[in-house]
Amino acid sequence: MDKTNIKFINEIDVDITTEDDNEPQIMTLSVYECEACHWRFVGDCNRYGHGYTSEGVQSPNYCPMCGERIKESAEENKKIVWNDDMDVASGLEKDFENMDEFIFKVKRSFKEYTGESCQTENLVLQACVATGKGIEAETITPLVETDIIIQNWYTCEVSSN
Repeated sequence: MDKTNIKFINEIDVDITTEDDNEPQIMTLSVYECEACHWRFVGDCNRYGHGYTSEGVQSPNYCPMCGERIKESAEENKKIVWNDDMDVASGLEKDFENMDEFIFKVKRSFKEYTGESCQTENLVLQACVATGKGIEAETITPLVETDIIIQNWYTCEVSSN
């Protein structure tokens, strides 16, 4: 079987409501294009409920149209998370070999989005919390009753040159 590359096209935000929860969760999905057949597809695959809070991958191993295996999908699609103003970038520590690789991917991602070069500063590796449901203010909630995930993230400030 042949192998192909995929190209990142765009991200879209969607609201997801599960059977267990009436509160919608915002999910960002990545759209890719297969370079072999030019099929565009949402790469994110997720599972909710059935004993899982959420679990997923950012891109599949195979193109859903032509069936060709995607080359180095894990390497090529390490995700940089941007804030709305694109002046802060974050990346999950386990997705990068070291800080230098993270900075390289930030600069490449910025150039893909804006067409400009950038500078990075105030690089930090820190524990961060994430939740799809959120936590009500001024309440005490046992951690086991949340969908909170605590992971180490690289973060940095970004500005165009």
